[in-house]
Amino acid sequence: MGSISGEYIHKLIQEINETISAIVDATNKPYDRVNTVEKYAIRYHLIVIAEALIALALHIARRMFNTRPETPIHALQVRQSAINRGH
Repeated sequence: MGSISGEYIHKLIQEINETISAIVDATNKPYDRVNTVEKYAIRYHLIVIAEALIALALHIARRMFNTRPETPIHALQVRQSAINRGH
């Protein structure tokens, strides 16, 4: 097993938190007052969160469980299997 990069994990979590804050800021007004540009910005931020979560899952699967997941879903399955085995 390799080692998890705490710095990389911290960077991803920070990116997720900052992006969530941006979404919260953009959605603090009624939906009918959110313009098209703001809606696209929210969608972009959701994609950023998804990409960071994928990177996190892949990093853990590769480093902690020494696997080469074929897809992000496979990375999550690797982690779930480890939980089921008590790891």
